[in-house]
Amino acid sequence: MPQCLILITFSRLDTNKKPLQPCKPSVARRFLNSGRASVWRRFPFTLILTQSC
Repeated sequence: MPQCLILITFSRLDTNKKPLQPCKPSVARRFLNSGRASVWRRFPFTLILTQSC
């Protein structure tokens, strides 16, 4: 039976609202927990960075 792989990624925006590369949920969670990002939109789920990297 073939396995189905589902890849979930989240969009990111920099502080100037320009799109960045998507990230994995674990990276998004770390950004949110450390305060380096906040939720910009819930659908599609998008993070905006609060400080430049």
